Amino acid sequence: MQDARKEMFEGKARYADNKIVENAAINTLTPEQHDVLSWICKIRHDMHSGKKSLFLSESPNHDAFWGYIDGKIDERLTIVGLPAINIECSDDDYITDITYELDDLTLEEAAEAIAQFGERVNESIEEYLGMIDNKYGTKYKPSGAGRLL
Repeated sequence: MQDARKEMFEGKARYADNKIVENAAINTLTPEQHDVLSWICKIRHDMHSGKKSLFLSESPNHDAFWGYIDGKIDERLTIVGLPAINIECSDDDYITDITYELDDLTLEEAAEAIAQFGERVNESIEEYLGMIDNKYGTKYKPSGAGRLL
């Protein structure tokens, strides 16, 4: 069973790598824009797969993920001349394993709230990538086919 999972993840990684190469060949965007969009795809995947890191303040990805949400993604997009995503985020969305009690939440309520927030972030990024695909003829938005496995 472990070998099958390993093969599945390796196959998904090869598929993602092939998509990056195919997208980079589309000349409606500059190489720098393709680089940023590929980076966003990786960030989106990492955040979507590791939503718990948004909540767990000691997670190695915690600060990086919040940095992406708080503007690093938009900063990189605007540097290469693409529109910002403008992920909707307020102070109320910042809930961690340290701060949840300040919001009068139970641990379970806080974990659910941050999971829902993480899903909204994922949806915002996917919608943005879909808009880019429609405008520039690329295929950056995940198809969802790999999620069926």
